[in-house]
Amino acid sequence: MWFSPWRRILRGRSGDAKPSGLRAGTKFVEEDTGVEYTYDPVMKDWKKKVASYSALVAKDGSTVWAEDASGKTIASGESGVDDASVIQSAIDVVLEEGCGKVVVKPDFNQDRVIKIIKNVPIIVEFLGKSTPTVDNINLLEIGDGSDILGSGATPIIIKGFRWDAKGRNGITGIKLIDAQPVLYNIYGKYGDVGIDIHVKNYQCERVTIHRGVLTRQKKSLTLTTEKDTDSSFSQLDIRNLALDLPTEVGFEINQHCMLYRHKIFVGVWLGADNAKGLYVDGTISQGDFQIHVERSLATSGDIGIDIGANAEVKNAVIRYYYSSSLETIVNNPYDKPITILVSGRELYDNYRLVWTEVNVGTNDTYGTPLEIKHPYWKPLNVRAIGIWLSGTFATDETVTVKLTAYDYGGGSSYREFSFTAPEEKWLEPRELHYIVRSGLIWKIVAEAKTNLSSTSVTVNVAGIL
Repeated sequence: MWFSPWRRILRGRSGDAKPSGLRAGTKFVEEDTGVEYTYDPVMKDWKKKVASYSALVAKDGSTVWAEDASGKTIASGESGVDDASVIQSAIDVVLEEGCGKVVVKPDFNQDRVIKIIKNVPIIVEFLGKSTPTVDNINLLEIGDGSDILGSGATPIIIKGFRWDAKGRNGITGIKLIDAQPVLYNIYGKYGDVGIDIHVKNYQCERVTIHRGVLTRQKKSLTLTTEKDTDSSFSQLDIRNLALDLPTEVGFEINQHCMLYRHKIFVGVWLGADNAKGLYVDGTISQGDFQIHVERSLATSGDIGIDIGANAEVKNAVIRYYYSSSLETIVNNPYDKPITILVSGRELYDNYRLVWTEVNVGTNDTYGTPLEIKHPYWKPLNVRAIGIWLSGTFATDETVTVKLTAYDYGGGSSYREFSFTAPEEKWLEPRELHYIVRSGLIWKIVAEAKTNLSSTSVTVNVAGIL
């Protein structure tokens, strides 16, 4: 045994006797086992340092191994070949013990899925990055559909899972199957799907995803189900998650997926032509949904929000922020009843979208009027009106748009707006009030004209009616 007085460290072997009457904080290290003790002068005893993990996965040269908190080897193998099986062994041991924490320190190659399929409290923290070496696998899978994992007093927590699947096909980063885990700091590159929240037999409720970036997948985040009836995705809490450069869809909510009582804040940066920021073919209800969509690498055919034939958005609002460069801001070919707020203004009301091209007349004469009215002659609840002009203006060209509102008493009021360049204009409150000041409006007529004999300018009118 020898002593370093300036560092207050005693070193020896596991069989050596430990002295007493030392200063607080003095340490004793067993060099043959690596176990560390700290002296407590109050209790006049040595306290063994307890590892902050139940199992640790590490590498040293050509060997990868897993050990428990006492340093006992759980499993070992060839580095770069047996990485995933050693990690799985460490997780399985902790699952059998009933609770604990697994720390995966090194970067690792992955030739098989890593699974958590037992409903016990567990934390798995990844300090290294996964590199898949085969195609068509889920890298991390939580649940198998035989139970509801991670609910109540049995939290499953995943921290720092990262992967880079460049060059591989059919890769899903994380797949949750009837599971309710907490995911922190998730960073994934490439693959078919970033995170798939999937219902097989039960539900996926109370899933929490905080912080992360999913980049360059075909689909960044998906809600899917095998059931042919509504599947519950209640109380999802997804925040500060960047869905970066998806080539197909940023966030996809499929048929029979019922999202409600949720809090979702995500951003999407589209990474290819024809990509979609949000695709909804399921149900969104009773929650807070905020999405930001921008064009990044896409140049044409991109859609901010795409509404499918089976979509329902009821008792809920989608708060939507977008870049004006998107080719299609909202696509709702089935006229589904949804409510979308764009920078605080409603783009949809609860019966249909009004987004229509207006014929542009020439030689300073208005073209064919466009009538906007309820199919059953009900009053129009006019809350906002926007005018979009696109195309190329000729020299000295002025395009005028006239909006006229007709009330049930036979009265009308109108206002004209002149433009000399492409513009996206939402009517100011005072302008809107001037047009619909009588209140009970049953019809709005939009007309447009140019002062020239021809034009390449396109005029569209959108509104909440």
